[in-house]
Amino acid sequence: MGGDAAGRGGQKQKTMKKSTINTTIFSPWGTCLPARQGCPQDRGVKKQLLLSALAFVLCTLALAQTEIIQLPDNGNLKWSINNVGPGTFTDNPQHATIGPDGTVYVNTQQSYLVALDPSDGTELWDLSGHIFQPSIGADGTLYSGNSTDMVAVNPDGSERWRLPLGIGISTSPALAADGTVYVGADQYLIAVDPIAQTELWRMATGAGIANAPTVGYDGSVYVTSGSDLVAVNPATQTELWRFTTDDPITSSAALGAMGMIYVGANSQLYAINPDGTEKWKFKTGAYIGAAPAIGSDGTIYLPVSFIASGYSGYGLLIALHPDGYSKWQFRTDYYNLSSPTLGADGNIYLASMGYMGLLAIDAYGNEIWRYPAFGNARWSPPMAPDGTIYFSASLGTFTALETTSGGLADTPWPMDGHDAQHSGRNSEFTPSCPGPVISTEPENLLIESGDIATLTVIANGDEPMNYQWYDGFTGDKTNPVGTGANFTTPALSESKFYWVEISNSCGFTFSRSVTVAVGIEGQLKWYFEANEEVLTSPALADDGTVYFGTESSTLYALNPDGTEKWEFQAYHTPSVPNPGSIDNWILGSDPTIGPDGTIYFGSGGLYYPEGEQVVFGILWALNPDGSEKWRHLIDEAEEYWSDLFASPALGLDGTLYITDRTARLNAINGDGSRKWRFETPFEYGSSYSSPSIGHDGTIYFSMGWSLEGLYYQRIYAVNPDGTEKWLYQTDNASGMYGGFASPAIGSDGTLFVSGSGEYFLALNPDGTEKWRFHAGAFCSNAAIGADGTVYFSAGRDLGHVYALNPVTGEQVWKTAALLGESLSYTAPAVGADGTIYVRMGDRIYALNPVDGSEKFNVYSMGEGTYSSPVISPDGTLYLGRGYPRISVTTGYIWTIFTNSMGLADSHWPVHGQNNAHWQRDPNATINCEAPVITSQPQDQTIIMGEQATITVTATGTAPLYQWYQGNPGDMGTPADTGAILITPALTQNTDYWVQLSNACGVEDSQKATVTVIPSSISETDADAMAVHIFPNPAGNEFRVSTSGFRVSQATLEIFDLNGRKLLEKSIPKGSEEVTVDVSGLMSGVYLCRLIIENKSVTKKLIIQK
Repeated sequence: MGGDAAGRGGQKQKTMKKSTINTTIFSPWGTCLPARQGCPQDRGVKKQLLLSALAFVLCTLALAQTEIIQLPDNGNLKWSINNVGPGTFTDNPQHATIGPDGTVYVNTQQSYLVALDPSDGTELWDLSGHIFQPSIGADGTLYSGNSTDMVAVNPDGSERWRLPLGIGISTSPALAADGTVYVGADQYLIAVDPIAQTELWRMATGAGIANAPTVGYDGSVYVTSGSDLVAVNPATQTELWRFTTDDPITSSAALGAMGMIYVGANSQLYAINPDGTEKWKFKTGAYIGAAPAIGSDGTIYLPVSFIASGYSGYGLLIALHPDGYSKWQFRTDYYNLSSPTLGADGNIYLASMGYMGLLAIDAYGNEIWRYPAFGNARWSPPMAPDGTIYFSASLGTFTALETTSGGLADTPWPMDGHDAQHSGRNSEFTPSCPGPVISTEPENLLIESGDIATLTVIANGDEPMNYQWYDGFTGDKTNPVGTGANFTTPALSESKFYWVEISNSCGFTFSRSVTVAVGIEGQLKWYFEANEEVLTSPALADDGTVYFGTESSTLYALNPDGTEKWEFQAYHTPSVPNPGSIDNWILGSDPTIGPDGTIYFGSGGLYYPEGEQVVFGILWALNPDGSEKWRHLIDEAEEYWSDLFASPALGLDGTLYITDRTARLNAINGDGSRKWRFETPFEYGSSYSSPSIGHDGTIYFSMGWSLEGLYYQRIYAVNPDGTEKWLYQTDNASGMYGGFASPAIGSDGTLFVSGSGEYFLALNPDGTEKWRFHAGAFCSNAAIGADGTVYFSAGRDLGHVYALNPVTGEQVWKTAALLGESLSYTAPAVGADGTIYVRMGDRIYALNPVDGSEKFNVYSMGEGTYSSPVISPDGTLYLGRGYPRISVTTGYIWTIFTNSMGLADSHWPVHGQNNAHWQRDPNATINCEAPVITSQPQDQTIIMGEQATITVTATGTAPLYQWYQGNPGDMGTPADTGAILITPALTQNTDYWVQLSNACGVEDSQKATVTVIPSSISETDADAMAVHIFPNPAGNEFRVSTSGFRVSQATLEIFDLNGRKLLEKSIPKGSEEVTVDVSGLMSGVYLCRLIIENKSVTKKLIIQK
């Protein structure tokens, strides 16, 4: 639970009125936002085939025996071994490579190279000092890096040759068709002749090389160097071209058909033409830590990881069309750090961390089976020609599974390193029988009730090609409806979903599901009456759920057809005695939907203890079923307003950023704990501004403040650690609306923000002013079109919509006066067809992007609220409305048919950046650093029955901490999470260790032993001894008294917490009280043991000097 909030909040069962104008049932999710959960295509991820208990049993069986075990809907275990090589139990197997004769070669964490018999896993030989995964030549020779030496090893384990390079090797090698070996070493690409055993040449690349080089079919060598992909002509040893990405490259290059190159850089995948120009880039919103695999039809299978702050992260496997759009996404419960492997039968195999093990996924993105791992599986699994697949886990297990695939797929790049020998080289891929590849997908359509629709798909491939259309979502074949490249629907009275599978004798492919929506453009589709004013913009989840908040602190979830799914009463009761009357509200905090479906929003309230007004703010996190996940109390105070009017922005690492009304920026971890707070220095400042997150993680927000009755505006840039980066202050005293301004971010990092009074501003990423535009009235927040044009509205009573050039700030067009008031805290929405939708007063206007001319306008029942429109992929526009009556305020969610099938493909097409309101630059990156322990857990000594506190400190990006009882590597008894472990009360010596992990690496700690000092007397005897130590804490001396001194000689011993005896003093019989000199001991905690005859008692002694 986050914060220290108490009280109640929960789902409220209530029958709400739902008025239907058109009863069309729809789901808009033919396409998905990048890296989002819940698309219908992704239903396979929702299967939980194996419970964790079963997973543990299966792993135990795998460790204990080697016979084949048949598992339901699973692969067949061929064999499994632990403790690969001569290292200890914690020497984890890592990369695996398969030789031409089937021998399996495994690298271990302790730098052993181990050869295994593929039939049963028996070890054949091992060599030490091999850090990197080898590449294997056609004759079976293994080439590997050993510190600064390139080493060639014969298949029998004997060393063939060793070549000192004089520089630290940093990658696995790649092998050219002529046998040349290429390897990265620091900032150099080095070519080695394996026959002459000499270095041919080396080329400086300008930055460190961290990923293995790859070799194209024409012999060109591709190497990643910092943020550059460098293409090298080995014949001339010259650079062919250099492609620079927005961020450091985080994967090796994968090579596709026709010379295409694919490389990941932080959160973006780049498709690069053979001449070094960009074809497209795909923004994943997550960390790319491994190269993709490429299917025969050109589909790119990309693993990504969501690095979490304060909670467990997760991963996705994204299937991308060769033109760079998502076909489907499969979610895993933890990070994906390995490349997938493609089988000849079309199955995809993915090793995933967090005990998920090895997963088999079909071509449609559905899970077939999973084989659990005893530890984290984070290395790409190679596949042998007979279909056997091998994978490693972090607790020492190495497993061979039989599959139905019958070997690797015949594709341009079916696995990490291209093949099981990890050659890193592809040959020119010209399939003897080209399978179908879709060049034009069917499109979403809007038709009137009773009309028919014609859907068309265009594909390339060997004829004849067969087309089969289905009613439903992609992969659902229960209702075939037609054949041919063109499909005409029957007359429709409700919306339908269709997809098509195309096949020939060589293979098959399939389209995305598309929607045929039934309605009329500009017509009301349905509305939902909430009986409470809607004061937020709606947010849309990938499954079509609509979330919005109302003034009476209720968060609603609606089904896509407008029926109520659930409602949550965000009611907080302060944890103080006699709080008096309590009020709660949701005023303007739009819901933000996390990639895992969690709904975040802010609320406020006040109470009156002893007649004094106290205001509080709460950040809530709800599960998709409407249950409370956590709540965080932002603050509660008498002297200022700490309620939340703004919406939370979601960082790439899961951190939530939200301003309270007192203009403080709060950073909250994904588990609800506080990360930091940024204070603004103005007593009378206020902020209703939802923060925006830039490409580099900088957080931007606006505030208004008053001075001597005049209002000003400040725009802050805050670093991810909570320190100020820069500050921009308006130079005119008319900024009473400045606190409502939420920045929109352009593709070059420019901030577009409504300025004080009558101005609209563009700021450079360094905080300097780029331009300002005088609109003559206060301005709304902005949206950005696909061509970068900036749109906003301005005016009272009669308003205008403006289109500005993003570079110069010049006006492109301005609409005629539109009836209605523009509000500074709303923003237009730009549809996929470029149409601009804007709310002015009680009307919604649709405008042409070319000249701003009106396409249509619709009365939307109600007056000004804080709601901006959003658009679903099926073209439905959603807007919150309010309608004040004499005694009751009624609110609505209003939906309208449009021809805009989703949002524009732009940097900031809608308020909050996307329909889920992440409020984050889509090119945002995360600096992913593997965890490194800087202070190991230390041994402790305690008295029997006490608890021990063990601490570890580490660097790295948002590491997760998991403590275990036992020796390092033994994960059988998990203890707790977090950097500090507080043990239960212990009665015997106990060992603990901790594993730290994130998407970039794993680090295991050393063992910390808690030594328990038992008392040799019973409680009755202890009471009878009546030992007193005083003063405690002591300075340079303390005194001990007990009645036992009168009848017997005694011994006093002092130990440190590591159990070392530091002092011993004999006490003669007959003493009443003894003074003990501890001037030689430093300040700290010690154990004082008093022994009288055969009895003893131990007490804690604190020395403070």
